[in-house]
Amino acid sequence: MADSQYPYPPDRFDDEADAVTFHGAHRAELPFWRENLLYIIIIGAAVVPLVVRSS
Repeated sequence: MADSQYPYPPDRFDDEADAVTFHGAHRAELPFWRENLLYIIIIGAAVVPLVVRSS
């Protein structure tokens, strides 16, 4: 909606929004282990038989 059509007077939140360069919500990056969980499980499943066989 354009500012000229906004029916309410400006308030303190409008001032804060104008002062901030970034707008919107951003998600935090996933940790390494969480991004690669599938690969970690596959590698772990492949290593377990090797460890069990050698002992």
